[in-house]
Amino acid sequence: MADLSIRYVRPFFKWAYDRGEIAADLLTLRVGQTAKRDRFLTREELGKVWLALEHHADHVAAQAVKMMIATAQRRDEVAGMRWSEIEGDLWTIPGERTKTGKDYLVPLNTEAQFVLDHARKRDCGSDLVFVGATGKTPFSGWSRFKTKLDNEAGVSGWTFHDFRRTFATLSADSGIDPIIADRCLNHVGASTLNDVALRYQHSTMLDQKRDAFERWATIVRTCVDAVEGSNIVKLAGVQ
Repeated sequence: MADLSIRYVRPFFKWAYDRGEIAADLLTLRVGQTAKRDRFLTREELGKVWLALEHHADHVAAQAVKMMIATAQRRDEVAGMRWSEIEGDLWTIPGERTKTGKDYLVPLNTEAQFVLDHARKRDCGSDLVFVGATGKTPFSGWSRFKTKLDNEAGVSGWTFHDFRRTFATLSADSGIDPIIADRCLNHVGASTLNDVALRYQHSTMLDQKRDAFERWATIVRTCVDAVEGSNIVKLAGVQ
């Protein structure tokens, strides 16, 4: 954000300098490099978070967070999800809500479909899937719910956006093609494609994404089952 702010204000600095209003050193103003975030959830952490969400299965926030995990899409994209955007197993995120500025198709895997089935039972009379308390705007009480989730899951130091890095990491570990994973994440520029490929490659890779997301649903369920199995062992007193 600091970099972006300076980029926008620099033409004004140039204009002011040409008029003799400011010193030349403002023309070379730079922001120190900030550390890039690399946090992702381990399989155990992901399983613990999902199980904590299941304790609040009827809560709109828990359903929205599950959808973030199942689809690996950005928080605000999921929060603004509308029933009218869903057709069969496809969710079309409109360009005004995507980082790329273009409509994006997300194949909805088994876990995402389960979330939608549960959300339908709330029947709030709104086109919004994850509607807030007003009944007119998306749910927005993320901070409070996140604190509760951390305490119940016993996992901290993560953000909702880290689910996307978790998807990329665990998918790669499970043999999902990184190019397909990038397409699933709808990155502005797929990091695995060079500039030439980006100009020529315009396939939606829908079938490949559908397969990757279904494999991701299996990965998530495996993580949950592993944590559940571990808890059963502990409760039984088996070491």
